[in-house]
Amino acid sequence: MNRSQALFALCLSALVLCGSACSGNDGDGNQAFVVRVSQGAVDTTLRIEVRGNWVVYFEDESPMAPAISPGSLNGDADTMDSVAVAVSITGGSVFPLGVAARAAHIVGDEIYLEVVEADDDFDWNGDGGKDDLVLVHWSSDTAGVANGMGMCKASGACYVDDLDPAVVAPSLAAISHEGLLYYSSNIASGMLASGATSLNMLDPTAPLTPMAVTHTDTGPRRPRIVASDPDGLLILAYDETVEMLQLNAGDTDMLDTAVLALLDGLNPGRGIKNVGLAIPLRMSLVPPAYSPVRARLVDAGNDWLVGFFVSENDEGGMNLNDSTSAPFVGTAWNPTQCTTPDTDATDSVMHFLYFEAWFANSGTNPPRNTGLVGRDPAGIEPDRLAVIEGFVAVVSDEASAECNLNSDVDAGFGTDGVVRLTAAPTDPMADILPPGLATELHALAVGLPGPSEGLASVEDRFVIVASEMMDDNDIDMDSLKTQNLVGWIDPSSTTLTTWTFMHSGDFVGAAWMNDEPEFDRIAIAFQESVIGSSLNSACKSLSFADADTTDELPTFARFGGGSTMLFPGVGLAMSPGNGGILVDVSSAYFRVSEAAQGADINGDGDSTDFVLVRNSLFACDPVLMATTTNPVNGDDLVITDRTLGAAFVGSETGSGLDLNNNLNVGEDVLMYFELP
Repeated sequence: MNRSQALFALCLSALVLCGSACSGNDGDGNQAFVVRVSQGAVDTTLRIEVRGNWVVYFEDESPMAPAISPGSLNGDADTMDSVAVAVSITGGSVFPLGVAARAAHIVGDEIYLEVVEADDDFDWNGDGGKDDLVLVHWSSDTAGVANGMGMCKASGACYVDDLDPAVVAPSLAAISHEGLLYYSSNIASGMLASGATSLNMLDPTAPLTPMAVTHTDTGPRRPRIVASDPDGLLILAYDETVEMLQLNAGDTDMLDTAVLALLDGLNPGRGIKNVGLAIPLRMSLVPPAYSPVRARLVDAGNDWLVGFFVSENDEGGMNLNDSTSAPFVGTAWNPTQCTTPDTDATDSVMHFLYFEAWFANSGTNPPRNTGLVGRDPAGIEPDRLAVIEGFVAVVSDEASAECNLNSDVDAGFGTDGVVRLTAAPTDPMADILPPGLATELHALAVGLPGPSEGLASVEDRFVIVASEMMDDNDIDMDSLKTQNLVGWIDPSSTTLTTWTFMHSGDFVGAAWMNDEPEFDRIAIAFQESVIGSSLNSACKSLSFADADTTDELPTFARFGGGSTMLFPGVGLAMSPGNGGILVDVSSAYFRVSEAAQGADINGDGDSTDFVLVRNSLFACDPVLMATTTNPVNGDDLVITDRTLGAAFVGSETGSGLDLNNNLNVGEDVLMYFELP
């Protein structure tokens, strides 16, 4: 085994080929990894939801070329809808819900749908019209029973409440979070008591009884749902134009549309607290999006470190990264190569807070300004940050920083997205002192495929993908500056400045990288071209290996021994720039391209398909699960909450099979399986 093969620890034996259903039955009734197919054609434009024992997908009434038309599935006069279907993962039972909906949420065994009445052609709230956005409930316990407070359908789907029609992208109308459903009710502010909000929650123990969420100030509030952080915080925002109040500290207007607020999702009875700072709302993105808010459990799980961006423009045109003003003047905050101060007030600037101290007394423990900028608010790249215990990192736009941060050959301020990081001290009086030497700062592969945007966190380390070309830096010392290379840093060590790019004596190129790692592993598309070896030709038992060095291979990187980054992987060529790798507790899933592999893997007579392959994290047993699709956004290859089951989209066109037995070949279908 040569050095390159040792770096990419090949764990590949013969690929096990299966038909449309691949079984892991051990003879004792274990149905793990048995792939089942649901009925109908799945609408891939709407998100499939998987939680606990349930999958909800949306069946397309009008597949492209049906041999047998499914007709109207929701009882209206047209066949243009996407109609919700619930599937029991462990039992395999299929429940057509008969409701045209735009989104589904699962809480325990309770299923909720967001429904536009006009789409469903049904007056759900009984007000005599069909022009509302409503929340509808269904449960297998009451299937076929009209048990709701309002209108019901024969499937047992019943009206719960009106949703706030003003909640449009990027806000969420509802979200499943910490075993509860939160949603924005369409209740008039005048009907809310002081301290009450229009944010309601539903507990699966009382699935039709909304409970109002309170807030810590006076007066009524109508918060918008921004995101659910996986570590337990619910991220919210106030729109001053809706509240008709001035809610942020930086200005006196009532025009800011995204003033950050937080709710302890582990104890929602504490109420929503206003952070009082406006986060950027990126209207330049398609679709529009809030800048990210990230939380990491710290202090042995007793607190959150929360990182977020603040909009200078929405804070009254306040310059939050001026090196000549407090809190930065007189400190070593400013990079040595940045000889002129920032002069504009149009940036996104990273802040952080420690939730418990801030919640207890935001006056003595306010949010801290790092002065580190994000992306150009008018540009097309989203803001990006990462949080680990005691540290925060950001991708800084040089033009926004008004400094050529890595001192390369770019004209003017520079055009790179450069990773910056700093300690996040718990002492509210401690200085913010990020590393600033040009040799310590690297330009990232901005726009790297995958949700990481080239910056992620693993355990107590930051991981980046640096662009040699953008950094004007021959990191791997091959006399070229063409690679995108994986590097990492442990900021809790003796220095904040030492990035490591060499792994087991070699360098690793990445063509895709995941965002939040699971089980202390991060998924990376490993590039053969960087090491110059064909790693999917090294397994002699693999009958359809190639010999080129242009492939992107799935690897599930982790740290070993504290200071070594390891890249265990599988020698199969993924869809270029679109691997969509997902790591589970014991397995990894990834999308293989037959064309890149140069083989007919699914045995249908061509080499043009994309197949879903599963491999154990601990053994050499790659298994073909099914022929799948290759969407532009390949992040959700497999959808799972990593408890009982998972689902994905199978392709009849690619496999040439009528997978759902409806006498039509050419649909995308829902496929699902139990986890071990």
